[in-house]
Amino acid sequence: MSIRFEVPSGDERWPSVTWGYRLGKAVNQLRAKSKNKARLSIGMEEELDKLDFVYEFYQFKWDRIVLPALREFYRVNGHVDVPKSFVVPIGDEAWPKLTWGHRLGHTVVAIRD
Repeated sequence: MSIRFEVPSGDERWPSVTWGYRLGKAVNQLRAKSKNKARLSIGMEEELDKLDFVYEFYQFKWDRIVLPALREFYRVNGHVDVPKSFVVPIGDEAWPKLTWGHRLGHTVVAIRD
């Protein structure tokens, strides 16, 4: 989630009390506390765990998006020389759903640089 994410006002999918709340900033603060070994209350930790809260975003992205996408690309193509323009196809059930729309080519270029 982007640090700039704000709960949209007037969006009925969200409780009205949360409209305008800077959720991205709050999530970023929780992650920062975790990195600094600051303790959250036991209740907060339990609730976040129930939500599968991601404390280490980059590790999550690597484990759940980048690596599975690279594995599928390799399975299909027999190599990992991913073209810079390659984007994981959206809706293609052969690819893990979390990888759909990921700009894998850009990621591979960044890794190699």
